[in-house]
This record gives sequence, C-alpha cells and structure tokens, in this order.
Amino acid sequence: MKILIKERENIVIRKLLPTVFFALLTGFGAQMRIPLPFTPVPVTLQTLFVLSSGAVLGPFWGLTSQLLYLLLGIMGCPYFAGWQKGILTLLGPTGGYLLGFPFASFIAGLIAGRGELKRMYLGMLLGNILIYLFGSLWLGSVLSLSFKQALIKGVLPFIPGDILKIAAGGIFVKSLSRWLKG
Repeated sequence: MKILIKERENIVIRKLLPTVFFALLTGFGAQMRIPLPFTPVPVTLQTLFVLSSGAVLGPFWGLTSQLLYLLLGIMGCPYFAGWQKGILTLLGPTGGYLLGFPFASFIAGLIAGRGELKRMYLGMLLGNILIYLFGSLWLGSVLSLSFKQALIKGVLPFIPGDILKIAAGGIFVKSLSRWLKG
C-alpha cells in the first residue's frame, strides 16, 4: 500500500505539476508579445515553452500541457496573446498556430527522446515547423491568402526569432531536466 501511495505522489510531483507549470508558462509567454504592423500574428515567447514542454516532459505529457493551455484559454482564462480568451480566438487568424501547439510539443518530445542534444534540437526544430504549417495554412484560410502570402505573413518574419528561441530552449530544457531529475 505504501508503495502505491509513494508511486502516486511520484507521478504528481514528476508529471502533473510540471505539466501544469508548462501550461502556465505558455500562457505567460503569450503575454510577452510584440505586434508586427504587416501581420495579425505577433511575436511571442509561446513557442519557447511549447517546444520545451515536449523536450522536458516527453510526448504525452508535453501534449497534455498544451491541451491544458488551450482548455484554459477556451474556458475563459485570458491566456492567449494580448489577454484574449475563448473559442473565438481559435477561429481567428492565429488559431492555427495555437492548434498546432499540442502536436508540436508531442513531436518535440518524441524526437528529443533521451536527452541527446542533437535530437532535442531536431525535435524542437521539427515541432516549430509543424507550428508554422498549422499556422500558415489557417492564416491563409482565414484571410483568403495564397500559400505564398501566408508564408510571407505567417512564417518568414518569425524564423530568426524562432531560431533564437530554440537555442535558448535547449539551455532551458537541459537546466530544467537536471532540476526535475533532482
């Protein structure tokens, strides 16, 4: 019986709390935003935490953290960029990026695997590309843009910053992973 209780405590401490933590960090990252005059998509820190969630927590718990983030925003917590909330945010121009977050976290976690640096960076890069794909396709659909126009407005301006976020994410992931393993 003591073993079962200890195992439940371990799951809560090692999995559930960090999952909630990453959902909260993603919401925090949404508020660190820089609007761009030529696109409805702002620069935010969200992708840093989305991709890190997968790399730290693994595919299942990373995905879960991002589903929790979306659920909080949909349920009315002003958690999306610019303190937006509700399902209508997901139907707007940036909805595709948001809907891509759980998948990106899953892919980042799946590829990051056992913490090898090259795999972690590859996982984060592929997760980021997945966010671009979801986001640009949705952006193009909502704004009636060609695929090329959607890439110009929804991907190209973000590549330099996302490269920096992935680089910073690697440092963040390594530090946090060491701390969580105690």
